[in-house]
Amino acid sequence: MSSEPKNKFTLSVEKLLTPDTLKRNLIVASLYLSAYEILKGAVIDQPKSFFTDFTSEGFEPGKKYKDEVRSLHKDEFQASCLWHLRNDIITQAEFDEIQVLRRHRNEIAHELASFLIDIDKEVNIHYLRAILRLLTKIDRWWIMSFELPINPDCDEVEVNEEDVKSGRMVLLDVIIQSALESESPNNTSTS
Repeated sequence: MSSEPKNKFTLSVEKLLTPDTLKRNLIVASLYLSAYEILKGAVIDQPKSFFTDFTSEGFEPGKKYKDEVRSLHKDEFQASCLWHLRNDIITQAEFDEIQVLRRHRNEIAHELASFLIDIDKEVNIHYLRAILRLLTKIDRWWIMSFELPINPDCDEVEVNEEDVKSGRMVLLDVIIQSALESESPNNTSTS
């Protein structure tokens, strides 16, 4: 039995060919991609539904949506992030953080094989907490600012903002718990 340290190539091959490791990495990657899509959906859908008009064709994003949101950037997600920033729903630091989360998402989605093989590449599960924090802030803002004020059932009720949870927040919390259960103690990359 050799006592020499394993080289990166050997470790990378083992990473791919160890069934439990491969399974865990696939699960964590899919959970990250799912979590990111939930955040992306909230960022885009909230202002889009707010600025929706009813036409003979049904519900459609209105002119105000195009003028106030879509005009900010050619990419709908970026435009929606900028709209949230302009309206003080998120801070500049949070906007920048979303860009980091997006780059990590793109790297996972477009280079999944490298996350399964390369010993130096791991899904950053710490970013899942950031996604949940951002989703919580955005969804709570929309609920507290728009949904509760127009809900007659809430007229006489004092609502503690910390108690407000959207369906997306609950779903994302379940996803994060699943990711953390799938993650072993030696696989907590912060890269």
